[in-house]
Amino acid sequence: MFCANYLAQELFFYENEFASKNFDYNGKFNNVIEGKMIKIKITNKEPLKCELEAFTESIINGYDSPITGHEGMEALKIAQAFIESAKNNKTITL
Repeated sequence: MFCANYLAQELFFYENEFASKNFDYNGKFNNVIEGKMIKIKITNKEPLKCELEAFTESIINGYDSPITGHEGMEALKIAQAFIESAKNNKTITL
């Protein structure tokens, strides 16, 4: 399980072998065990500022945008699949 805290800009990974063996997508966990926690180092930045700087830099200097329109659409499809999966309690294959 990954746990992201957007305000603190922290990312943690919880390793849990028990959950992968005891999870039924049509049911629930039989038990919850947190497992080993690993903090993943990320560089703290202001996300909107970075996005706007990259956009203006690409226009002013004629660079390609770091994220293409296609990549943006793919990210949106993944986010929508997360929501659908959670609402319907089922695995979504992309």
